Amino acid sequence: MNNYEWNTAYNDLCKEIEVLEIRRDELQGELRIIQRRIMAGPRTKLVASYSGMPGGSGADTPLPQMWATVNSINEALEVVIDIIDLKKEAKRRMEERMSKFDTLEYKVAYLRDVERKSLAAIATEIGYSYDWVAKVSAKVKRLKQEKTA
Repeated sequence: MNNYEWNTAYNDLCKEIEVLEIRRDELQGELRIIQRRIMAGPRTKLVASYSGMPGGSGADTPLPQMWATVNSINEALEVVIDIIDLKKEAKRRMEERMSKFDTLEYKVAYLRDVERKSLAAIATEIGYSYDWVAKVSAKVKRLKQEKTA
């Protein structure tokens, strides 16, 4: 990867994981709703008619059709969970490799952007002065901005 592109790739991966987790949660919620409807059994919809006799006008979804929906949601859920696991493993591996960067710029960028450490904490950890780490951090930010502009 070119200078500082790793950060963009890492951030995109984190956003992908967040989107997939939202999808997972949505599928799980949909599954709970359908399962609750199945467990509740058929609903009786009684309304008054002109004859004075109660009558029903609504039709419930047939049980076999609901089970087919549950099965398709379960299949989609399994796929999403497998993809999340795959991407989380990729994220873990990226973080492991990024934590071993040799150059000062990469170390500062990693500790600041991935581990979310303050510049003072970074300076203490890597053994440089706060002023020098702040200059390196500003340089890294400037290079990232020039790349995106």
